[in-house]
Amino acid sequence: WYNVIGNHDINYDASNDKLSDETFERAFGPSYYSFDYGQVHFIVLDDIEWIVPEENKDTKKEKKGHYQGGLGKEQLEFIKNDLQQIPADQLVVLMMHIPMIEIEDRQDLYRLIEKRPFCMSISGHTHHHEHRFITKEDGWRGPKPHHHIINVTVSGSWWSGSPDERGIPHTMMADGAPNGYSLITFDGTEYDLDFRAAGRSASYQMNILAPEQVTADQTAETEVYANIFNGSERSKVEMQVGNSGSWAVMEKIDEIDPSYKQLSETENAVEGKKYRDLPKAKKSSHLWRTKLPAGLKPGTHLIRIRTVEMDGDKHQSGRVIRVLPAKPVEKTASTTVTEK
Repeated sequence: WYNVIGNHDINYDASNDKLSDETFERAFGPSYYSFDYGQVHFIVLDDIEWIVPEENKDTKKEKKGHYQGGLGKEQLEFIKNDLQQIPADQLVVLMMHIPMIEIEDRQDLYRLIEKRPFCMSISGHTHHHEHRFITKEDGWRGPKPHHHIINVTVSGSWWSGSPDERGIPHTMMADGAPNGYSLITFDGTEYDLDFRAAGRSASYQMNILAPEQVTADQTAETEVYANIFNGSERSKVEMQVGNSGSWAVMEKIDEIDPSYKQLSETENAVEGKKYRDLPKAKKSSHLWRTKLPAGLKPGTHLIRIRTVEMDGDKHQSGRVIRVLPAKPVEKTASTTVTEK
């Protein structure tokens, strides 16, 4: 095990940031360090900066202490010195708790890694799953975007939501992805990340949202959503209806997953419940949408969704939709008035 310190691992009564790590260090060792595993160089970072309580000069009351994302000069110097020993053609993986894009002094970190051709990073903290590509919009100056993975959590939405038959909350995350974990395979400078939903088979990689049934005259206006758990802006997602239908490219959208929104609103409204409320829905970075084709005949149809991920992994799933005959147009009686 290689432990990464997080905000739940620090001492909230510490008098400074350095002492906030002492309990973690006593149990697990240094709060930041590096190591080689195979051909990959890993740097584990401590990006939890403890801001000690201060007295408010106006009210004479003590301000509450808090944490923020930060590295500090000493740790940045460690990273600089460490990377000087690592060949440019070796893959470097940074691991941290708070996402890199939320670190206060991340620009200093960018300057240390942006010229390396093989570098990626992983974090957690936010309890959702996302592939972020850091570009010049965030101050990155490297020749290509930096791939940063905000990884799925085992606890999902902090063990909230209604329990299953085992008494375990379903704890779906606020972006519509299930709780779980990831497996990363390294091959030289290449890497492949696989999403694993807790308690489900490895083939469970997406949720498809579509109505159970729709009338034939409404198909062209009926939306279908696909939440591809490990999807990113570099994924290709397509939909097919029936065995002979053509594959249509789905549109990537930055919106709230409608199925999670409905689930959270329904469960949170239950009175006298004995489980924790699900958190408020957040926009999903792995959601796609399109509409059913026009002219679907009445009957049952199989919707298929397939995706090709950025690393070449392919996944496919489906769900059935029932098309009902179009409602007949009601004829209205007409009255003719004749003037005398």
